[in-house]
Amino acid sequence: MIARQADDDAETRQANPDQIHFRRLRPSGPPSIHRWLNTPHVARWYEEVSGRYSAYIGGEEPVELFLILYEDRSIGEEGLLHRGLGPRIIRRFIEESVFSDESIGVCVIDPEPTNEAAIRACEKAGFRYFESVDVSEGPACLMKLTRTEFFGE
Repeated sequence: MIARQADDDAETRQANPDQIHFRRLRPSGPPSIHRWLNTPHVARWYEEVSGRYSAYIGGEEPVELFLILYEDRSIGEEGLLHRGLGPRIIRRFIEESVFSDESIGVCVIDPEPTNEAAIRACEKAGFRYFESVDVSEGPACLMKLTRTEFFGE
């Protein structure tokens, strides 16, 4: 376990934050998105992926979805998993796309309650659990991060 932690830390230090990019998803998004969303390590967290997100991607719902790229590869590709990129990506996205709007004081997210890796990445990025709720899709684990906590004000 200690050796693996050292490897994770080394990989994270070598990660180039300039290689993290966000691209807004569009209905005509690349076929690789559909392929990625249906790989076993991703699909286990999302049932009926196409139907669930098509209204968002099509602009019918007031939510914007983004594809996250690292070195021009989707971060969901297996070669980029478990490298410690998650917390850096989350913080960068929050800074560029959420708290760049000065009227936003709190960011709330809802990682899948059983997705321990996602919850850990969110905690490392500064989010803290505050409530479990039941929504139409099932149970949700709500986590929040305030602007003050994020910027250390």
